[in-house]
Parts: sequence; C-alpha cells; structure tokens
Amino acid sequence: NLQGDYQNGLASAQYLTTTAIDCSELTGTRLRFYRWLGVERSQYDKASIQVSRDGVTWTTVWSHTDPGSIEDSEWAYQTFNISDLADGQPSVFIRWGMGPTDSTTSYPGWNIDDVQIWGLAPFDDCNRNGLPDGNDLQTGRSKDCNGNDLPDECDIEGGGSGDCNQDGIPDECD
Repeated sequence: NLQGDYQNGLASAQYLTTTAIDCSELTGTRLRFYRWLGVERSQYDKASIQVSRDGVTWTTVWSHTDPGSIEDSEWAYQTFNISDLADGQPSVFIRWGMGPTDSTTSYPGWNIDDVQIWGLAPFDDCNRNGLPDGNDLQTGRSKDCNGNDLPDECDIEGGGSGDCNQDGIPDECD
C-alpha cells in the first residue's frame, strides 16, 4: 500500500520475515528485490534488513543510517551480498524491519516486490578444466563413448574404466 504509513510510536521493530530458504547448493548468494521505501531520518525512525540461519540469531545486512529521510518516488532495485551468511546453508531467513519509531511523523515504510535469491550452483568438473562436464560433452571438447554423461578422461582417471592402450578412450569403447 503506497498510500499507507507505518505506525508512530513503535517501541520495537516490526518484521516481515520469509520462510526458510534452502541455499545449501549456492555460492555467491545475493538477495535481490525492488523497494519503494519511505522512512523518516534515522535519528527518529529505523528500517533494516536482517538475515538468519536459524530464525533466532539475526545479522543486519542493511540499516537506515543516513542523516536524511529516505523518500523513494519509484521502485528501486536493491541487491545485497549475503554470501557470508547464506552460502551452503540449508535454512536461511530474511526479514525487513520497521522501527522503533518516534511519535511525531510517519512515512510509508517498506514496500517490496520481486524478492529473489541468486547464487551460483556448483557444477561437476571432473577434468578440472574450469568448465561443467556437460559443457565439455555438448561442445565436443570431451567424448562420452559409453553414454554415462561423464567425459571419457574422467572415466579413465576415476578408475571407472581402464585404458590399456593409453589412447584416451575407455577400454569398453575400443
């Protein structure tokens, strides 16, 4: 509601909190969203974003500390690096806080949209060339003579296939 304002005189912060988000397969995790935020000067009213691994202990990743008020007049794209807290974690919670507030002036507070968690998923790189195995096969950099979705050199190096004549082709394919 871009027309409504947060409550004056909040003694403590009020939060909007996500459910648990699984980041166990991610690295370089980022929180991305659009905001339309209105909040009085930080000496009077507080706004924050916090991240938790357990929903109990919270780490602030952003707080309104500017001496002036924030008065967004359009949706503003936001991105926060939360990798220190979220990478490899099976449960990550995010919350947006409003308050405490003084008792005189109120603003619209948080309006958020299109919340996303971005990160890099690990990939298999059995031949350690810096490229996903699937990319090696798709581009022809590596062969997969036995159809097991592994580059042939990985079958040989990993001991899954022999290469008696040392031609780089698994024995079952010679």
